[in-house]
Amino acid sequence: MKTVFMGDGPESAAAAERLAESSNRISGPAGDDLPAWQSWMNHRFTVWRTRGYLPVEALGIVWGEAEGEWHKRHGTVPDLDRCAGCGRKILVGGGMPQIDGAVVHIGDPEQVECLAIHGAQWRGAAAVGLMALGLMKP
Repeated sequence: MKTVFMGDGPESAAAAERLAESSNRISGPAGDDLPAWQSWMNHRFTVWRTRGYLPVEALGIVWGEAEGEWHKRHGTVPDLDRCAGCGRKILVGGGMPQIDGAVVHIGDPEQVECLAIHGAQWRGAAAVGLMALGLMKP
């Protein structure tokens, strides 16, 4: 393992540099106004274009990142006793925790859509918030 991950060649130095960059990569806009979001999104667009993505692909990725950042800043506080997808009561330890603190049903064939519903809800709310600032969804 040490040979693979701790080599002394230029590849390992480049990988270490990419890893260091990635830890600071998505810190979000400096402010919560339109110019701050535009500046941050333009920077993120450049990052994805530099990685070889087509403009339309990069726009979609950046919009998804913006929705995630908006949700972190402005998303609703989840009710830990209820599924964030269907709203029904969830047993302690009976759901799958999400990075926003929400919990969704998992493993029950009748509630398989809960994760998708939760994702659609928070992404939709984030898109509305971003468009209210004046940003246009690609």
